[in-house]
Amino acid sequence: MKRSWIYGALLGLVLGFPASLISQSQSSSADISGRVVDSSEAVLPGVALTATNVETGLVRSAVSAADGTFRLLLLPPGAYDVKVEFSGFASQVRKNVRVTVGQTAVITFKLAIAGSSTVVDVFSAGPLIEVERTQQSDTIDSVKIQNLPINGRNYLDYTLLTPGVTDANANIQFALPQAGTSGLSFAGQGGRSNNVSIDGADNNDYSVGAVRSTMGQDAIQEFQINRSNFSAEFGRSSGGLINIVTKSGTNQYHGSLFAYLRNRRMDARNPFAFGPRRSPDQPPTAVDPPFTRVQTGFTMGGPIRRDKTFFFFSYEAQDQHESQFVTFELTPRFFGPTGRQQQLVDFVNTRLPPTHPLRLNLNNFVTYGLSVNSLNLPTFKPTIDLLESRGSVFPFKNISNTASLRLDHAFSASDQLFGRYNITDNDASGLNFGGLKAPSRGNRLALQDHAAVVSETHIFNPNRINEFRFQLGDRYFNTTPMQVIGPAIDISGLAQLGRDFYLPSVRRERRYQWTDNLMLTRGRHSLKFGADVNLLHFKTDTQVFFGGRFLFAGIPFESIFDNIAGAGAADGLRSFLRNAGRSDLIPNVSARITPFQALNLHLPALYQQGFGDPNAILTMSQYAFYIHDSWRVTPRLLLDLGLRYDFEAQPAGATRFLPKGLNRDKNNIGPRLGFSWDMLGTGKTILRGGYGIFYAPVYQAVTFVGRVLDGSQIVQLVAPLSGVVDPRSGRTIVPPGIARSIFDFALANAFGRRTLTEQDINAFGLRVGTTPPAIFTAAPDVVNPLSHQVSFGIEREVAQDWSVSLNYLANRGVHVIRGRNNNLAPRLGPGGLPLRDPVYGVRLQSPYDPRYVQINVVESSGNSIYHGFTAGVTKRFSRNFQVLAAYTFAKTIDDTTDFISELQPADQNNVRQERSLSAFDQRQRLVLSGVLESPFMSGPGRHVVSRILADISISPIITYGSGRPFNLLFGDDLNGDTNFFTDRPVALDDRLRPILADGEPVTAGRNTGKGPRFAAWDLRVTKRLKFSESGARRLELIFEGFNLFNRTNYSGINPYIGDTPFSQLGNTFRVSGRRSAAPTDPLGFTSAFAPRQLQVAAKLHF
Repeated sequence: MKRSWIYGALLGLVLGFPASLISQSQSSSADISGRVVDSSEAVLPGVALTATNVETGLVRSAVSAADGTFRLLLLPPGAYDVKVEFSGFASQVRKNVRVTVGQTAVITFKLAIAGSSTVVDVFSAGPLIEVERTQQSDTIDSVKIQNLPINGRNYLDYTLLTPGVTDANANIQFALPQAGTSGLSFAGQGGRSNNVSIDGADNNDYSVGAVRSTMGQDAIQEFQINRSNFSAEFGRSSGGLINIVTKSGTNQYHGSLFAYLRNRRMDARNPFAFGPRRSPDQPPTAVDPPFTRVQTGFTMGGPIRRDKTFFFFSYEAQDQHESQFVTFELTPRFFGPTGRQQQLVDFVNTRLPPTHPLRLNLNNFVTYGLSVNSLNLPTFKPTIDLLESRGSVFPFKNISNTASLRLDHAFSASDQLFGRYNITDNDASGLNFGGLKAPSRGNRLALQDHAAVVSETHIFNPNRINEFRFQLGDRYFNTTPMQVIGPAIDISGLAQLGRDFYLPSVRRERRYQWTDNLMLTRGRHSLKFGADVNLLHFKTDTQVFFGGRFLFAGIPFESIFDNIAGAGAADGLRSFLRNAGRSDLIPNVSARITPFQALNLHLPALYQQGFGDPNAILTMSQYAFYIHDSWRVTPRLLLDLGLRYDFEAQPAGATRFLPKGLNRDKNNIGPRLGFSWDMLGTGKTILRGGYGIFYAPVYQAVTFVGRVLDGSQIVQLVAPLSGVVDPRSGRTIVPPGIARSIFDFALANAFGRRTLTEQDINAFGLRVGTTPPAIFTAAPDVVNPLSHQVSFGIEREVAQDWSVSLNYLANRGVHVIRGRNNNLAPRLGPGGLPLRDPVYGVRLQSPYDPRYVQINVVESSGNSIYHGFTAGVTKRFSRNFQVLAAYTFAKTIDDTTDFISELQPADQNNVRQERSLSAFDQRQRLVLSGVLESPFMSGPGRHVVSRILADISISPIITYGSGRPFNLLFGDDLNGDTNFFTDRPVALDDRLRPILADGEPVTAGRNTGKGPRFAAWDLRVTKRLKFSESGARRLELIFEGFNLFNRTNYSGINPYIGDTPFSQLGNTFRVSGRRSAAPTDPLGFTSAFAPRQLQVAAKLHF
C-alpha cells in the first residue's frame, strides 16, 4: 500500500519548523503544571510563576493562561521552590516541590487577597499521584538507589522491583556469548526489545539489541521505567523504555568515598560446589570455593561558579575473583546398556544357547562396546578422565573501571548547556560456562565503552522551549574463547567442551546521534515536535564456525552392530525377533545408542566447520520524527495524542540471496493515544489508559547474517555421520562416515595442538565451493518487529503519602525476529508416502535444494501475546519510611525465543506448532521493598539508647517468582533436518514404543517444562555516624545480605529426555526439575543462583 502522502505530511510537519526550534521534552526532565485560582475557585489569568531549583538556583518562569492554567517546562529533576505573584493577592511560595524524571507534577495554587502578610510559604513534597501521566511507569528515585540492597551495584537490577518486568534470561538453554541482551523482559517481549537512555541519549548496543555499559551507581540521580504506552517522542522499543538521569553538581561541594567487600568466609556454600571425583563410584567432595569482590570508588561535585557552572565526577572500580561450578556427573546409568539394548540382550539370552553366534555377538557388543563392567577398561577410561577432570570449581575474574564527568553551565536564564563524558573499561575471563559447560567453553571479554553527550536548552519564551542534543559513542566489544584451539565437543545432555563454536568475535560500534525537538504551549495544548537521527558504523571480525564442532548424539544401533558382528548381523537379529514372535522389539535394533556411548566409540553424529573471511564493515542510519499533543480537554480529562515515524536505512547493495539488499521497512508509523481522567476532581483518583504501536530496530546481527554468512564470505561445511541424501533423486549429497574419520584424525593430529584447517578437511572429500554447505541469510521481506500495546488502570491516593494502583496491560508482538531452515522437504517412499524414523515414527525430512545442506533464514515471522494484571502499593518517603510493593499476574504466549539456529522450530515447515507458553512467561511475581529510618534522635542530651539506635536505616527487598517454562529436548536429530538441538521428545510406553494419536507419534510441545520457583530476601542495614549537624559530613557503615535465608534457587535444568518412558514423566510432558536427579540425568538441576552472600561496606560523605 502506498503511504508516501503520510510520510510527506509527517516530515513536512516536523521539518517545517526551523531546525533551531526543535526540542525533546521529558527523556531527562520533568514539568510542573496546574491552575491558579482565587479563594472562590475563580481562575486567575496572567499570574507570574517562578520555579527555582533549591540546589542549583536554576530558574524557570511561566504566566498563567486565560483559563488559569500554567506549565513550567523542561525542569531538571530535583526540588523546587515555586513562587506565585499577582497584583492584589498575597504571593505564595510552594516550598520543596520535588519532581522526578518524566513526571508532570500538577499543583493548584489558591491565592488569598493581600492582607498583612504579603508572602505565604507552603511546604509540600508535591503531588503523590501523577495526574497527567497516561502510561504505566514507575520511578526509582534517589532514596531507593541510595538505600536498597543491590548485588554488584548494577542499578538496572532495580527495574525488577516494578510490576510487569522479569528476568529475560531464565531457562533458555542456548545463547551466543557475543550476543547478550538487556536481560529484562517487559510485558513478555524479549530482552532485545528495550530502549535504555542516559540523559536522553541512547545507551544501546544495536549490534545485538543489548545495553551498552552504564555508569557508576553513585553517578545516577534516578531513572524512570516505562512499561507501556509511552509518548511518541520515544521509540526504538517494542518492550520497555528506561530513562536514566545522571547527577549534576550543585551550589554546595559534596563528595563521597566508598569501599564494598565480600569474601567467601562470609558466604554460604553453593550447592554445586564440589571438587572432582576421584573415580565415578565415589561421591564428590564438597569444597569452599574462592570468592572475593572489592568495589571502591569516589564522587565529587560542586560549583565552578555559583548559580552558573557546576561539575560532578564519579569513579568506580570492581575487582572480582569468584568461582563457576561445572556439574558433570557420570552416574551409574552411563556405564550400563540402555533399556532398549537390555531388552534385546535379555530376550536373546532366554531363547538362544550361550554358544550361539548371535547371542555371543550381541552380548559381547553390548557388554564391552556399549557398557562397562570394569571402570579400568582401556576403551572407557580416557572418556571418563576427559569428563571427570572438567567437572569441578573453576575461577572467574572480572576487573572493571568506570568514570564519568558532567559539566552544567547556565549562559543565562534562557540558555543552559550540559556535557557529559563517561568511559568503562572491563576485562573479564571465565564467562559463560558452568553447569554442563566446561571452562574450556567459556570466554574472555575485553570491553571499552566511551560516550560523550552535549545538550543545549534554549528558552525563547515560557511557551516555546528548545533542546538540542548530540552524542558520540564508541564501543569496543572483544569476545574471545578461553580455549583458542578448536574444536568444540558437544555431548547431548552431558557436557559441552572445547572452544566455543561461535567465537572469537571482535567488533566496534560507533554512534553519532542528533536529537532536536520543540515544545510549544498553546492554551490547553502542549505540543511536542521532534527529530532524532542516528548514524551507526560497525566493524567486526567474527569467526563463527571457524573452530569446528563435533556433536555426539545417538547413532543407530544397527549400523554399529553390523560393523562389529559383520554385514547383515542387524538383519539377522530382526529375522530372529520376528520368527520368535517379538516383532515389538525390532525397532530396538534401529534405536540409537547414547551420546556417551557414541563418544566412547568415537562416533560423532555431526561435524561442522566454517572457513572464509570473517571481516565486515556495516553502516546503518536511523531516522525518527514525531508529533505529540497533550490536550487538557477539561480540568479533569487529559488526552495524549501522538504520531511517530521510524525508518532504518540498512546497508545497501545486493548479496547472494538478497539481490535488492536487506529490506528497508518504510511504513513504520506508530500512533499513540493515552488518557488520564481525574474521576473525582480531587487529584486523588486517576483512571488512565492508552493504545499505541511501537517498533523495535532490526539489529545488525541480522545484517551480518545476511551479508557474511550466506556463503559469499563464510562457508560452513556440515558432515552428518549418516550422510545427506537428496530426497528427490536419492543421490548422496554428503557421504556417510566422514564425521568419524575427521574425529579420529583430530585425535591423532590436532586435539590440544591446533585447529583443523581447510586442507585437513579437504582430505576427507569436503571442499569449499563443491560440497553443499549450510548457509545463513536474511529473508528478503524482513521488517522491524512491532508491538500493539493496550493499557488500562486506576490509581488512588488512599491516605497521606499512600497510593494503590490496579492495572491491565496487553502487548501483542508482531514480526518478531526468528531463525528457520527453509530448505527442507518431506522424504517420500514408495507410493509417495512419507518416510518415518523406524523407531519413533517421526516424519523424515531432507534438503529441498540439494546444493545446500541447510538454508537458515532470519525472518520476521514470529508472534507473541501478553496479558498482565498488576497491583501496586506505594508509600512515599515520609515519617521515616518508604514502601514499594508490586504484584504481577500475567501470561505470555509466543512462537519463538530468539534468532539463533539452536532455537529454531522443531518442525521447520510447521511453525504453527511452536505456539506455546513463552520462555519469558512468569505467571506470578511479587516484590516488596522499603526503607525504614530509625525514629530515634542522636546528639547531646539524648539518652544513650537513643544515640545508639539513631541514624540507622533498614532496607529489605523480598522477591517471589513462579517458575518459568523451559523446552524439553530429545538430544538427537529425529527428523533428519541436520539440526540436533531442536527435536523434542516422543512419548514412549513402558516397552519404549511410541504412543500414537491419530496415527502420529505424540511429541512434546514447545516449552512444556516448568522451571523452579524463585524466592529471596535481601537486606541492607546502615548506621550513620554524623560529623555535622545536617549530616552532610558522615560515615556510613553498611551491612548487606543477599538471599539471607540461604534458599536454594535452581537456575538450570537438564532438558534432555531421550528414551525416558512417558510413565516415568507422570504421563505428561508438563514436568519440572527433580532434586533427586544428577545434573547429567534427565530433568536434573545443573546450576543454582547464588546462596547467602554477605557484604560489608564503608562510605564517607563530605
